[in-house]
Amino acid sequence: MAIALEWHRIYPTEDLLGINDISLPYGGKFDVNGNWFKSHQTHREGLDVDIRTELPGLRSLDNFQTRGIPVRTPRDATDWKTTTLIFNRPFMDICEVNNGVVEIHSPKTTNEHYHIDFNE
Repeated sequence: MAIALEWHRIYPTEDLLGINDISLPYGGKFDVNGNWFKSHQTHREGLDVDIRTELPGLRSLDNFQTRGIPVRTPRDATDWKTTTLIFNRPFMDICEVNNGVVEIHSPKTTNEHYHIDFNE
């Protein structure tokens, strides 16, 4: 994925991108049970990806989890609820250069993530 390669070229010390959900290259179901929830229906088209955001104090490198794309200040907080949500403009720029439309879905929840749509 060009976005991941460019992100790590520019920020080699950042964690690996945490891909939550990604479309199959030509669409179709990847849901084990085939129960596509409404919020993930667009993933069936092969043009969407969800990438984890960083939630300080919640997601760690333990158990092979990644912290995610930093979108909060202060970054070194121990509780993500006490942070301020900001957009990571460099990450969004990388996505946009690669024809992705970027939004933060489920902000200020433990389900928070960047959603990138390559359909528009």
